Amino acid sequence: MDKQGFYNFGDKIIQNENSAKEFLHIMIKDSIAELLENEKNTEFFDEAITTSLAFGDISLNFINSYSESPIEKLFLYSLLITSFKYQFLGIVVVPPQIKPIEYIKNSTEHYKELIECYNLFKTKTNGNLHVFEKLLQDYVKSENGNNITEKQKREINVDVVMYLGFDFYNKIHIMLQPTFQKILNGKNIRGDMLIWIPPYENIKILIECDGYEFHNSKEAFINDRKRDRVLKNNGIEVLRFSGSEIKTNFIEIFYEIMNLLMKKLNYEKSVKTKNSV
Repeated sequence: MDKQGFYNFGDKIIQNENSAKEFLHIMIKDSIAELLENEKNTEFFDEAITTSLAFGDISLNFINSYSESPIEKLFLYSLLITSFKYQFLGIVVVPPQIKPIEYIKNSTEHYKELIECYNLFKTKTNGNLHVFEKLLQDYVKSENGNNITEKQKREINVDVVMYLGFDFYNKIHIMLQPTFQKILNGKNIRGDMLIWIPPYENIKILIECDGYEFHNSKEAFINDRKRDRVLKNNGIEVLRFSGSEIKTNFIEIFYEIMNLLMKKLNYEKSVKTKNSV
């Protein structure tokens, strides 16, 4: 598909949510088939397909429910769909939160528990879901599991299944419409989408999709930069893209963001490795 074909495709998936869902399913099935080449005739492969499709649909539904403009939707569609062909292997989309930093911190703690379960699955089950379920039950009954609430136990069961077959550490998480309360002279800041990668809390990027009609005045220009400075001082990097830029170059933007995330992820991994030595 040439560049013009991509742009026309972008228009199509904005106008027809079923087209986005259909293409997403194709990408998921194709990616899992490559990832699990040696598991194609196993129960695990079928389960991975089923859970991944369901998980992709959940993210897609959140995008359709909370995106506030066609440009935001196109931006998120392109990230969600094409990420399955990139090292990150999918994106976890979560609905709006009024305390995004606290949410990330709590989620990161929860994911640390999931990592134990995930590693248990990878090292001891060899892809057998029935063995995994037994080990998971043993884990939550163990000394380590005693500190896990009943709610967390249920979440672990659901979340770990969602992550089967994927590199846990490399999943991108995107929070839609995050609200940072009383952060700018006592006022709230609401962004378009916040990207982070657990368990690396230092990776937090706020994406702003700026339509010209709302950002073309001198006052808007000044306010945007005030917001960006305040967010940066709170550990959040801000990337701004114009609506026209997203419409005409969403594929290039996708690779720009992916490459930035890869650099940040590799840096955080190197720091973590040095600190553990």
